[in-house]
Amino acid sequence: MRAKAGVAEAVTWSAPDGTVIQRILCRPAGPGPFPLVTHLHGGPIWSFCNSWSPAFQGTPLLVSRGYAVLNPNPRGSAGHGQWFAEQAFDDMGGADAQDVLSGIDAMVARSIADPDPLGVMGGSYDGFLSAWLVTRDERFAAAAPTAPVTDWISLHHTTNMPHFDRTFLADEPRSFTGRHVERSPLRHASNVRTPTLLTAGALDRCTPAGQAREFHRALVESNVASTLVIYPHVGHGVSACF
Repeated sequence: MRAKAGVAEAVTWSAPDGTVIQRILCRPAGPGPFPLVTHLHGGPIWSFCNSWSPAFQGTPLLVSRGYAVLNPNPRGSAGHGQWFAEQAFDDMGGADAQDVLSGIDAMVARSIADPDPLGVMGGSYDGFLSAWLVTRDERFAAAAPTAPVTDWISLHHTTNMPHFDRTFLADEPRSFTGRHVERSPLRHASNVRTPTLLTAGALDRCTPAGQAREFHRALVESNVASTLVIYPHVGHGVSACF
């Protein structure tokens, strides 16, 4: 399958502040540029390891259709030391988002990625980051957040782990200000121009389906092409559907 689909290789690049970011690029054999899909991992303290199709069974399919798939480990990822993992605290959607965007820039500069047909996808925490990136940057032709967080305040009052946002945002949701507002994709939905596919599980207690539903409605009201799919008998991640 690997020989037929393409190759997987380690790549590195520098973030805007000079921090070295790395992980796995899966791409067709031969020279680029290729349309690029950036696939983000959840957590945020998790990581992509050296493997073909890391954590996403759709990678071989995408590569066989001519796409390159970038699997970055931005700040907050595990496996790169304590300092690196701790960067997720107090700054979700900050430096980690810049790490991802700089990786895309590097792939374009190296003629691996075509700058026009760019996509971004991810689940759970990186469902949040996928939704967040399209509020920050108009370069993406498509986005596919799965089980996302789109409003940290409403998440806090509906999730089964309300300690998460308090810990990682290092802020108080009851104030209805601060990072719970500033880092919520829903609050910036009017900036989005990217067609978006949102998926969620109706039984998800971690990031309830209402998170995807709220963002979908906000995009529709902003005249952005958006599709919402909620799986009725599925919990967190909707992975059982693929």
